[in-house]
Amino acid sequence: MNKLSAEDYFKKALKNIEKEDFKHSLYYLNKVIKLNPKYAKAYIHRAYIKEQNFNIKASISDLTRAIILNKNAEIFLKRGKLFLSLKEYKKAIRDFSSAIKLKPKYAQAYLNRGWTYNILMKKKEAKHDFNKAAELDYLFIKLNNENNADKNYSIDKTRKNVYCYYLKKDDSYFYDKAEREFFYKDYIGCIYFLNYFLNSNPKYFNGYHLRGLAKLELKKYKEAILDFDYAIKLNPIKATYYTNRGLANYLDKNFKDAYLDWKKAEELNDEDAIKYLKKYF
Repeated sequence: MNKLSAEDYFKKALKNIEKEDFKHSLYYLNKVIKLNPKYAKAYIHRAYIKEQNFNIKASISDLTRAIILNKNAEIFLKRGKLFLSLKEYKKAIRDFSSAIKLKPKYAQAYLNRGWTYNILMKKKEAKHDFNKAAELDYLFIKLNNENNADKNYSIDKTRKNVYCYYLKKDDSYFYDKAEREFFYKDYIGCIYFLNYFLNSNPKYFNGYHLRGLAKLELKKYKEAILDFDYAIKLNPIKATYYTNRGLANYLDKNFKDAYLDWKKAEELNDEDAIKYLKKYF
């Protein structure tokens, strides 16, 4: 019987990652690294799995190993975002800066570094990075989608007021980014884009609901409930808000509150709430 190579195990790992079978994909990636300790892609994918399992420090360790093997702007960005999630802001800025050095037109790196500077109240540096991110991302969209560029991104083409447009007139940019992060299951990224968006749009109820969903996925049930509370306060007739708050309450073992939320959603004809009531009560 022929022994499998590191590449064979890596292919098996990728197939399991696609199926979100992280247990077996981790097993195969460990095999890859044992056979070939210099297989950079294996560390990157193992870091992803560890992040999904909320083992952020272990994920950072694997990305560090990948960087030693292959200095890459995308890896620096990934590690920087993890440092940001741990509130290790100086390390995050260092990684985002490294990403920019390797890839000077990397809009995502400028955006993340700008957000980190903003947290640290370094407004001048944040303004510079947000300007650069807006300009680069606009140009990227324009190059790849000439017809829809102006429709989707209303950034001042004179570049004199990009910062103003980016933060005030086109705050939907941050909300779009948050939705994209949620879709790709980067819930931490989703939350910090929403934090920025909601700072400028404190009455946008869908923003609180989406942030609540992201926190629900991260098993931060009490924080999720607070966001659903605010969404409901702003829009008390949205059935799905009650349904999802009910789920958060149930997972946080607030069974009475969960029941009341689902009953309210049932009154508003939400089918998911009806299913939860039948299943759990």
